[in-house]
Amino acid sequence: MNGQPPLFDARGRHVLVVSPEHAAVQAWALRLGHAGAKLMLGGTDPDRLEALAERFQAQGVDTRWAVAHAHRPEPAMTQWAAQVHQRMGDVDVLVTPEGITWYASGLPQSAGSSAQG
Repeated sequence: MNGQPPLFDARGRHVLVVSPEHAAVQAWALRLGHAGAKLMLGGTDPDRLEALAERFQAQGVDTRWAVAHAHRPEPAMTQWAAQVHQRMGDVDVLVTPEGITWYASGLPQSAGSSAQG
């Protein structure tokens, strides 16, 4: 852990982290990871994703990664979504540079730009 108490209990939650190269996205992802969530990083640069996943894992956060090219045609994104689901299961929380969307009950819904669930 990072020495800070978790904001909430996220054990068993699955978090999809899109564009994890952004500092704010990384901060939220780490807080959720330290609270027990499992992370899936999605971005375009496999070397950066792997390095970031290794950094998170070194801090005790269960982290995976998968390359996603949002600018590609819809079938590519559908395949990526299927890969994420296969490797992680249902997504409870989506963290992006635009904010956080909560899909799971039991997590605070005031931290993101939108709340669902």
